[in-house]
Amino acid sequence: MNPDDLKQSIGGVPEGWTEDETNRGCGVGQGWKIVEVPGNRSVRWKPGGGYHGPLPTWTVSGANIPTWRGLAGPWAGWGAGR
Repeated sequence: MNPDDLKQSIGGVPEGWTEDETNRGCGVGQGWKIVEVPGNRSVRWKPGGGYHGPLPTWTVSGANIPTWRGLAGPWAGWGAGR
């Protein structure tokens, strides 16, 4: 699943969220994110090739939930808090 697949499956970027490129890490400008505004929840996608390995990854985070990272494919994710 890539960002376009996600947006299509949820009917676009939700109201109250903004869409942007990633702005930190080794893949600056190569990834995608939606961030709740105001708020602190986010969903991020990175194309791979950095710290977490060569495959695309998703990260879901927020203040009151553990950060979840998973591979962007049909296989199992890494689990919470990594």
